[in-house]
Amino acid sequence: MADVRSMLRRVQRLEALRATPRSPFEREYGSLAAFEDHVAAQMAAGKLDRDFPFEGIVRMHQDGCFGHWTKTRRGYVEWTG
Repeated sequence: MADVRSMLRRVQRLEALRATPRSPFEREYGSLAAFEDHVAAQMAAGKLDRDFPFEGIVRMHQDGCFGHWTKTRRGYVEWTG
């Protein structure tokens, strides 16, 4: 029985690795739509410029480019794509 549990844990880890990574916007705001609402509210309050590059962020989100940025051991963020 222990072998079956061990195999199940291994399969679950492999499936988690294959899963599409969540974008930083999904992790922080729950969804890209919620982030868009937040940005709109910030623009309406005058805290963000009206030319905030939201379209570029949407494109980056859809392309999955956020997955190419990783944090190094020293805490720096670098492009790995």
